[in-house]
Amino acid sequence: MSQIEIKKIESKSEIMQFIKLPWKIYKDYPCWVPPLIMDRKKMLDKEHNPFFLHGSADYFMAYKNGEAVGRIAAIQNDLHNQVHEENIGFFWIF
Repeated sequence: MSQIEIKKIESKSEIMQFIKLPWKIYKDYPCWVPPLIMDRKKMLDKEHNPFFLHGSADYFMAYKNGEAVGRIAAIQNDLHNQVHEENIGFFWIF
């Protein structure tokens, strides 16, 4: 039985692998329209995306037998929690 390993993504090269995973998953799907890589890089950049002035996120990838097979981001939007008087998080970028 193969095992799934979950790894927190932090380095720039890992972020690129995180961004490019859908190209592998959807390569044979004729209706898939790939996003612009530069837009995805800006969206995930914690130093330049204004979301990160009031929120935080961690990125994770799943590996099966050493091969990337899935991704997810866990986010906390402090502004949302403040306005709605909640203490919740969200999942993003499945």
